[in-house]
Amino acid sequence: MSWLRVEGAARDPELTEGLAARVADPLWFLARQWQVGEFHGEDASSPILVTATIAHTPLTAFAPGRVDGKEDALDRADADRPLEVLVEQESTEDDIRLPLEQGWVLLHSLVEAGAPSQILDGLRRAFPASLPEDDGFDPLGRGQLEILARRSIDGAALAAELGADPNALPDLLDRIGVSRDRRTAISRIFTGWLNGVQDAVRTPSTSSCWREKSLEYQFRVSAPLGESETALDASEYRGGSLDWYHFRRTPGAKPLGAEGKPNRKTITLLPTPLRFHGMPAPRFWQIEDDTVSFGDLAAAPEDLVRSVVGAFAAVYNNDWLSVPCVLPSGSIARIERIVVHDDYGKSHEIRATAVNDGPDRVWRFFEIEGDDGPDAPQRGDRRNPLMLLAPALADVEEGPALERIDFLRDQAANLAWAIERKALGAAGRPIDRDALSPRPEETQTVEEWSYRAYSPVKANWIPLTPVRLEQGASAETHLRRSRMALAPPGGRLTDLLPLGRILDASAPLRIHEEAIADAGLRVDRRYQRTRGADGRLHVWIGRRVRLGAWPARGAFVADRLVREQKE
Repeated sequence: MSWLRVEGAARDPELTEGLAARVADPLWFLARQWQVGEFHGEDASSPILVTATIAHTPLTAFAPGRVDGKEDALDRADADRPLEVLVEQESTEDDIRLPLEQGWVLLHSLVEAGAPSQILDGLRRAFPASLPEDDGFDPLGRGQLEILARRSIDGAALAAELGADPNALPDLLDRIGVSRDRRTAISRIFTGWLNGVQDAVRTPSTSSCWREKSLEYQFRVSAPLGESETALDASEYRGGSLDWYHFRRTPGAKPLGAEGKPNRKTITLLPTPLRFHGMPAPRFWQIEDDTVSFGDLAAAPEDLVRSVVGAFAAVYNNDWLSVPCVLPSGSIARIERIVVHDDYGKSHEIRATAVNDGPDRVWRFFEIEGDDGPDAPQRGDRRNPLMLLAPALADVEEGPALERIDFLRDQAANLAWAIERKALGAAGRPIDRDALSPRPEETQTVEEWSYRAYSPVKANWIPLTPVRLEQGASAETHLRRSRMALAPPGGRLTDLLPLGRILDASAPLRIHEEAIADAGLRVDRRYQRTRGADGRLHVWIGRRVRLGAWPARGAFVADRLVREQKE
């Protein structure tokens, strides 16, 4: 057997021959560069300095809903909570476990500090835990709740008593029999526990921002900017992340009493070329980063955003300069003047694109709806648009759903359905109403033909019937919460009522017909937790509306003649 093997041999220890990119025809490369325009020069100046004046002011007033005066307004500076928490938070009075768990935290801290049992027994006698009547939906949760109630206290009642009167703590220590030598240590434990309870879970200080007719949050914020107060309304916020596009300006709105004066900030900076990840090289023959390939973009005719991004990256990427300006979060700002100085010694005042394009413009990205600054009739009266730096939270942790409602349309039955998937039971835990409400079976009959007014549905399916309301010359169609006429087999008519707070069986409910999309809506109510910019912990119950829900086809059929098969 024989073979031939080819081996490489490096005779040059410097490896200069292999690293050199030798060109046999350099004139061809020069001609190629001339063809693509790399030798073309622009007789233009370059910006070397930018001076900008920005007016900004924080949002200093807040009011829930659509207000006509300032009786419900709240000073944002004294609210001491992020705006999203202030908007979404609602009462926790229906969570029976929360005050018991708060009380258990206090008792556990006292036990670890070596407090005698007489102090714990005194607290249990002073603030006994009371439980609501059992609904029978969650036997295991009810047993756990009863054990917790026997060992704990009503933490909500204790926090309310200590928070209402500064002298309540010494009186309480006397009542539960705390000796003089332990008062300092025990007082410190009570004070730390009370601060934690009041800081983490707070009772809303204003009326609710939730509007059940539109299934969304509505509120107003304002700031003193310009000659008068600037009011911004948010009427389509459905939970989640609060940003600039949720707001619109309301000219002529009644003031909320926002106080203060706008701040003006002047910056002078050297503009730097704008750079972004995967940016194409400015020169044709320059080696590019292969992490992003804008040449591989495949866009359909309706992919407008993708086409715009690709065109910007490929054509205008090296025509933009960046002038950073740091402003506080939760403020309204307007660029009053920006001047660019070039290397030819000239100065150029730059106006916003919205001002140059005028009222007929179609591109209004980052502009607040209703801002008439760039739309003045006279060009000389136009101002740069407002910009809102919304105080959005960076990250929010969401707990399991306490309540879940699916809103669905049933076109065949000319109805809408509110399906209560989950609800907070009397045991303090979410219960699955789908599992507890099996689909009822239709009763059989011995007659050959029988008439059925409607097919039975689950007890947690709440019908929403259309109602036409005459309002002057116009009429609106609302969806009114109704109830099935017949009780489920083996049940009562009260079993057909909703259990949670979203549908709220204690009050009438009417929803605008256009609020429920054809794809359906899902509304969740759950605990949320976050930390503010100052590091403080905030816990609240809020609602989140998402598009899309389970289909309801075949669930309800009205007016049927059924022929039964006889054996």
